[in-house]
Amino acid sequence: MESSRDEMSFFRAIAKALGVSINLNSKAQELRQRIEDTLQGGDLMIVIDEAHYLWPNLIDSRTLPARINWILTALVNNGVPVALVTTPQFLRNQKEFEARTRWTSEQLTGRIGHYEPLPTTLTPEDLHKVAAALLPDASEQTLEALVVYAQASTKYLAGIRHAVDRARFIAGKDGRDRIQFSDVKRALKEAVIPSDTAFANAVGQTNHPARKRAAKVIATPLQRGFSTPAIPLPVERIPSRSVRPALAAAFH
Repeated sequence: MESSRDEMSFFRAIAKALGVSINLNSKAQELRQRIEDTLQGGDLMIVIDEAHYLWPNLIDSRTLPARINWILTALVNNGVPVALVTTPQFLRNQKEFEARTRWTSEQLTGRIGHYEPLPTTLTPEDLHKVAAALLPDASEQTLEALVVYAQASTKYLAGIRHAVDRARFIAGKDGRDRIQFSDVKRALKEAVIPSDTAFANAVGQTNHPARKRAAKVIATPLQRGFSTPAIPLPVERIPSRSVRPALAAAFH
């Protein structure tokens, strides 16, 4: 789901996913009608990721949640199955919208047939599977290194992706297609972990940095083990950790 307030962008994204022809000269109303005809006339289900963007960005007392209302009236009321995948931001946005407008959520709540909260924690085995999906040919040592890093990094799952991308870049510079443990170790030590530390230091600074004397920021690894050839901790020794940045949920 796009965060744009432009309704044309909203319907254009749906039309593209459905394979509905898009005419650059078409109006939002025309495109919306073609989308409705497609969804209402076939055995299709629409799944909207990042559904918290369905709520308006700008709110006053007269604002209506146009996207939410369209889903309820044009889709759900016509038997089109809809699933919304979102973080808790959806419910926070809903409460804020109700508090600032005259709109109430009974119609939305009454149409939610099933609410499925996703797990609040990821086990080391889960992280291992994520790393293995990104690097299916990697050694066990490489995968365990990525798991250890994910547990230590504030980026969590995204950190695995960043580490793999950097390691792939290093391997490519050496003329290799396959990523080795040494590539991951080098990526973490020389780029990824120092970047994490520098960013954490920057975020932690005061809102008025000019009022303080400049200080030298020294990036230090979050995991000391990566500065030595030591093998990372076995996966089963790593404790569970809460999902970041926020618990996700899916409901339809």
